[in-house]
Amino acid sequence: MALTITLPDELAEKLQQVAAEQRLSVEEIAAIILRNTLWQEDFFLTPEWVVAKIRALPANPNAIRPAQGSLVEALQNAAHDPDFNLEEWEREWAAVEAEMQAMEDREATKQTGKPQKFGRSDFLIAEINRVCDISDTSLDPVIQRMQMLSIEPEEW
Repeated sequence: MALTITLPDELAEKLQQVAAEQRLSVEEIAAIILRNTLWQEDFFLTPEWVVAKIRALPANPNAIRPAQGSLVEALQNAAHDPDFNLEEWEREWAAVEAEMQAMEDREATKQTGKPQKFGRSDFLIAEINRVCDISDTSLDPVIQRMQMLSIEPEEW
């Protein structure tokens, strides 16, 4: 089957470099890369696949810590920083998030050769949220039961 693919210059140059190093044609190297990549079991990671893999993980007893007291009391008695300015912090955090999004957009543009409407993380987050809307993403029943035992019923 004949197929024409338009690649960004940077990617085409890298493909040509690898082909020259391997003493193969660009077409042969592209076919090898595609064959090796597409036959990998975990190449196409769907949100459903990610959720299934997470659910299949065994419980880790080292990750479970018994409660050391009341969460409500801890939050009510939390130390207060008199110098903390919520509005300033929110402005600074918004700037950080904007810069992270700009970095993701630049990276996506570099990889695809054209500007993206939104970053790939936005797409992944939207897909994970979609899966969570139709899937039971509640806590493992063992962990949930342990939490219920360590927190007073009025607190949960």
